[in-house]
Amino acid sequence: REQAGGVSMDDVVEAFAPYLENKELKERVPSINLNKELQTLPTGTLVRYRGMVRDMLNPEYYMGAYKLETGEWRTTKYDEFSDHGLCDAVDNVMCERKPYFCAAVPGESEWLKQTEKSFQSGQLSSNGSDR
Repeated sequence: REQAGGVSMDDVVEAFAPYLENKELKERVPSINLNKELQTLPTGTLVRYRGMVRDMLNPEYYMGAYKLETGEWRTTKYDEFSDHGLCDAVDNVMCERKPYFCAAVPGESEWLKQTEKSFQSGQLSSNGSDR
């Protein structure tokens, strides 16, 4: 389905699918379970998170895309804020998103965390053996 600005959810899925399907690429995506200093990650960084959905919150309504006077569409779907003043928008599209409250997996063992850290640092091969 086409969205404002010419980007559909299918386009997003297609762009990130290689990172989800290829183990080597997936391991290069930082895990926020392991990264204690999230502030060091640049804005817009693709990250992984292992957890469980604990609750589904009420839907949020937001300006999903807006059109500038130049005719260019911008999206706020993946950011909390816009680069431009939204009062300069000549058109906009309202969207809905469903936030989830996620929590760490209870009782997760220390060896599992260590294995993930080893994958992240490249010390283990994808079959679990030492390199």
